[in-house]
Formats: sequence, C-alpha cells, structure tokens
Amino acid sequence: MTHNAVRKDNPEVEDISLHAIKKPPDSIRYFITVNDRYRGHWRGAIQAADTEGKVFPAAFLQQSVNCEFHCEFDDTIEIELTEEYLVGHINSGIIMHLYGPGGSASAPFTVTPAYIKGFLSTIDKPFQSSNIGVHAGPIRKQ
Repeated sequence: MTHNAVRKDNPEVEDISLHAIKKPPDSIRYFITVNDRYRGHWRGAIQAADTEGKVFPAAFLQQSVNCEFHCEFDDTIEIELTEEYLVGHINSGIIMHLYGPGGSASAPFTVTPAYIKGFLSTIDKPFQSSNIGVHAGPIRKQ
C-alpha cells in the first residue's frame, strides 16, 4: 500500500496492522497499530482522525530516534476501534491521519476494505485461548 503525503515534507506511515484481544468472558478489543517514520521534530501523536471527522485517542507505544544528520523518528502508535466502526467500514475502508498536540499531521494512511474483511473473518473463528491476540499482519508501504 502506498501512502502519498499531501505535501512533500509530511511524514510517512510505514506499517499498519489490525489486531484484536479477547478478554474474558466474551469481550473483544480492536486496535490499529501504526508505525510512523518522519524527520524533523518529534510530533508526539496524541490522536487520529478519519476522513469523516471521527477522532480517536492515540496511545504512544514506542519511539526510536536517529539524529545522525537530521533527526528521524520512528513512532509506534495504537488506536482503539470498536467492532461497529470496523464493520461499518468493511466496504469503504478507513483513511486516517495521526495528529500531534501542535497540529502536525502524518500523511494519510489507508486500511483497505479487503484487509478489514479478512481481519474480521479471522475474528469470527473461535479463539483457542481466552487471552490470545489475533493479529492480521502489517500492511506495508510499497
């Protein structure tokens, strides 16, 4: 999947993956994990928003920094979604941006309808254990 920046200086999202965690007795939590690599100053994503204007809190999971010539940041961000939201986008897909507290934004990233359908079809299968997570692998930038 290609993520084209709106402007040349916009950061690029590297990987996207969907995963779910089942917690007893029967609840399932759904997440998008985003690996965001960009140059310049630390953005510190605190939220994500889709093209419909729905805003989601973003949890910062990990960061690495390389400042050889210019600082390059590699952030891992997790966004929790609801099952209803995923099902509601099964035919249209999801397009989002990550946003920092100063308003800086990532390039748009897309979770395709086929990826959502495949992920949800995996979730419909019974879990082997009550604490197992289902991970649908990353969508890689081409």
